[in-house]
Amino acid sequence: MATIVTKNSSTASDVPTTSDLVQGELAVNVTDKRIYTENASTAIVELGTNPSTVTTGTATVTGTLTANGTLASSNAVITGGSVNSTPIGGTTPSTVTGSVVTASTGFVGGLTGDVTGNVTGNITGNVTGNVTGVVTGNVTGNLTGNVTASSGTSTFTDVAINGGLDMNAGTSATITNLASPTNTNDAATKGYVDTADALKLNLSGGTMSGAIAMGSAKITGLLDPTNAQDAATKIYVDNSVQGLDAKASCRAGTTANISLTGTQTIDGVGVVADDRVLVKDQSAAAENGIYVAAAGAWSRSADANTWDELVNAYSFVEDGTANSNNGFVASIVAGGTLGSTAVTWVQFSGAGQVIAGTGLTKTGNTLDVDTASTSRIVVNANNIDLATTGVTADTYRSVTTDAYGRITGGTNPTTVSGYGLTDVFTKTEINTSLAAKLNLSGGTMSGAVAMGTNKITGMGDPTAAQDATTKTYVDGILGSATSAASSASAAATSASEASTSASNSAGSATTSANSASASASSAAQAATTYDNFDDRYLGDKSSDPTVDNDGNALLTGALYFNTTSDAMKVYDGAAWVAVAPVATSVTLSQVTDFPSQTGESGKYLTTNGTDPSWADVSASPVAQAVASGALANGDLVVINADGTVSVVAETAGAGSAGDPVVYAADYSGFNSATFDSTNNKVVIAYRDQGDSNYGKAIVGTVSGTSISFGSEAVFVSSAVSYCSAVFDSSTGKVVIAYSDDGNSNYGTTIVGTVSGTSISFGTAVVFESGSTQHQEAVFDSTNNKVVISYRDTVNSNYGTAIVGTVSGTSISFGTAVVYSASTSSTNGIAFSSTDGKIIIAYRDDGNSNYGTAIVGTVSGTSISFGTAVVFESATIQYPQVAVDTTNNKVVIAYNDAGNSSYGTAIVGTVSGTSISFGTAVVYNSDGTTNWNRIIFNPDQTEITISYANGGFSYRGYLIVGTVSGTTISFDSSIIFNPSGANDQGITYDSASDKIIIVCRDWGASSAGTAVVYSPVSLTANLTAENYIGISDAVYTNGATATIQVTGAVDDAQSGLTAGQAYYVQLDGTLATTPDTTSVFAGTAIASTRLIVKG
Repeated sequence: MATIVTKNSSTASDVPTTSDLVQGELAVNVTDKRIYTENASTAIVELGTNPSTVTTGTATVTGTLTANGTLASSNAVITGGSVNSTPIGGTTPSTVTGSVVTASTGFVGGLTGDVTGNVTGNITGNVTGNVTGVVTGNVTGNLTGNVTASSGTSTFTDVAINGGLDMNAGTSATITNLASPTNTNDAATKGYVDTADALKLNLSGGTMSGAIAMGSAKITGLLDPTNAQDAATKIYVDNSVQGLDAKASCRAGTTANISLTGTQTIDGVGVVADDRVLVKDQSAAAENGIYVAAAGAWSRSADANTWDELVNAYSFVEDGTANSNNGFVASIVAGGTLGSTAVTWVQFSGAGQVIAGTGLTKTGNTLDVDTASTSRIVVNANNIDLATTGVTADTYRSVTTDAYGRITGGTNPTTVSGYGLTDVFTKTEINTSLAAKLNLSGGTMSGAVAMGTNKITGMGDPTAAQDATTKTYVDGILGSATSAASSASAAATSASEASTSASNSAGSATTSANSASASASSAAQAATTYDNFDDRYLGDKSSDPTVDNDGNALLTGALYFNTTSDAMKVYDGAAWVAVAPVATSVTLSQVTDFPSQTGESGKYLTTNGTDPSWADVSASPVAQAVASGALANGDLVVINADGTVSVVAETAGAGSAGDPVVYAADYSGFNSATFDSTNNKVVIAYRDQGDSNYGKAIVGTVSGTSISFGSEAVFVSSAVSYCSAVFDSSTGKVVIAYSDDGNSNYGTTIVGTVSGTSISFGTAVVFESGSTQHQEAVFDSTNNKVVISYRDTVNSNYGTAIVGTVSGTSISFGTAVVYSASTSSTNGIAFSSTDGKIIIAYRDDGNSNYGTAIVGTVSGTSISFGTAVVFESATIQYPQVAVDTTNNKVVIAYNDAGNSSYGTAIVGTVSGTSISFGTAVVYNSDGTTNWNRIIFNPDQTEITISYANGGFSYRGYLIVGTVSGTTISFDSSIIFNPSGANDQGITYDSASDKIIIVCRDWGASSAGTAVVYSPVSLTANLTAENYIGISDAVYTNGATATIQVTGAVDDAQSGLTAGQAYYVQLDGTLATTPDTTSVFAGTAIASTRLIVKG
């Protein structure tokens, strides 16, 4: 029998293609147990029933689909029937696997594919695909895919969803009937959350039912307690510990006596009804206390209306110019009577921003000390200490220091060489030298002493043969000899007369005999005396005798005069010795350590106490003393209490600023000040921004450290800007230059006349028929002209200058001259009376905003300029110029934007029409420096600069500098306005020697305020008794100086008038009139020579 074998394959999942079969032809996959054929549509179909797997592209089942194994389909649409002979919705079907299963009725069994339709029945198997429809039945298996619901409600019973559950965000979809969570990752119900939330404290506050254990953490930002059970703050406790009774804060605090009634302004604060006010400055101190303001009479506050409530009371002031953020405490004790006993309030604290000053840094609320090197200063946890250098603590005779004065090494040398001294003798050298010297207590000379023409004085009379004799001893001997000679001569005469008498008196023999006997006796005595003298003084001899005049042995102490050597000699028992050296034979070489005489003719010998030296013979009386400080030739000199001498001079003390005085109660801008030296008044020009920006001026009078003002005067009833005021001393008029904002910003001037404390004005004159900015005016006292520099905005913003001539109450102008043919910003101007030149400093916007200066020369009504010179190769702001007429130097102050906008100054020297500069010096490194102004004080010979310090909230600062050569040095700055000072102006009051600074005061609601700065106070070292004379040369500190005293002639002066008397001035100069201390210096005998008197 024949065997029919169909096409077949044993490869799993191998399915024939249409190229393998024809219609009706069979093919068997023996491994998969599947039979295939090609149908009439030339499609490969699978034949047979109950396969383990039925694979088809699209299977539509309208009847019953029975699967013994797995029903797998890429897209199975099940509209009814049953699976595994069980209707859809049965309880034990096999798994239906497909990438997408769409079920129109309930489905029971596991789904491993995606469900894209709605599931309305219960799913008791596992769903491993995604459900994109709505599940309305229960799912008791696991969902490993995502559930995305678009509408409807899904119910899940004990289901684990391993994928996502999309509740269709943006709709009102919710999860309902959720069990309360028990595990960490369980979904929480609203009820669970609400219950947990009710047990928490809202941030807005609430009531705790238990204690809070803070551990080591703090509670911060707490208000001070008001009720008994409130938590207490640290400050409250600190105050209580210090005995303070904290009271509620006050709106304002007084600064002077006030009326305790009605609303009013106190310390810049408008006090209204019910405001608490700290009243602390009443004339009747018993009225002081805490009050509640009212429209009528004020009353004391309820917490401070008894004496006991005021004892140790403490209150904080909230607002005010002077008292803002300050705390005050009542400094009283118990037992007083309120209203009768004085109440004193003292400042206890001052709140505000703590700023890290020099040497400090601030991080948050912590201040740290900066050190340049931890090897020099050590900052520990609780202290600051000097770093050790490794040198053991001990006493050292020789130390080594570093550049900071710290000891880095120490030794205890015992020798001169150990100390490193090269100009002193060692002990051995001194002892050797002393051994060759004669002790004051006496000793034995080894050589002769040549006395020259000098004498030996103070000797004792000789006792031994070899002792030097004194004049007294010699005179005594010579006196005895003379007496003996006289006696001998008288005796001889008596003998002769007796002999004559004897021979002539024969009748009187007895008498004659007696007389002869007496005469003979007298002669014998005289002869003996003379012989004794003759043995002592041998008379003059040409050579040393060997025996006395009688031929006897020489007596020790015998004298004779040697006619050969012209010397008196004495016999010492062995030899003849000259009593004194022969004057003609003395030579200076006989004196040991004598300086050479070569080239020293006409000089005299002097000594410094150790060594002899030659000195010029002075015709003038002099004194010598140690110089305390340097002395120059011709300096006037005083003697100090310690015996040293110093130059007559005045010593500078610290300057000080008075309190700000309001001159414009409204917002004040473009402030400028000048001094009217004719009337000794300060004139301020400004824009009153509280009155339509009108241009106004006001006259001030300086008295001590304050200034008072007259009434404001309007100089133009329209808005102004860039005001600059200057005084024309030739006409006694004030000139104000400004931009007239009400007239197209034309450059305009007006002339004012001061009378008393008022000022009146002439008619305004336009100097530039176009918009101008940054005008600055100065007076040229050489040519009696007003010069204005400005930025001509109509002419490409060029830097321009113009010359004006004042006549009466008007001013006329020449032709404007361009000094900078590029954009010029913020300029300053000054006049040098020494050089007769105008100096302008400006920012050259056409040259990288560099700081630039130029020198101008006025001729008639015009001005010409030299070549511009760059003084700062970086961007600058606010250049201002002053001239130091004492040193003939120009000083420019400016904001150096190229160096952190620090305040900087530089010194310039004018030569012809050019100017050269030294090195710039920073005067403010705290931060940005704005609105700086500069002035020269000729009385103090110092430069004063005012500025707003951006490093400290633009407070008003002032600093003083002194020019030396081409540099300038500065003292420490001081604050003249602690609140902020913009739009500054500055001038010098020559009548009172004061500096006046005007500004827009931030602390006074931008009102215009003026401050009087008193320069350094001077202390003179000259008194009526301590002037001694004039230095004859240059001496360094510590040197021995020679001072020409009364009767001497000094030749180091200049500019004197012969025959004129001169007086010492307190500053060390000479004048023809006495200073406050009257000391006569002397009379001039020539322009350079002065006879010193005192």
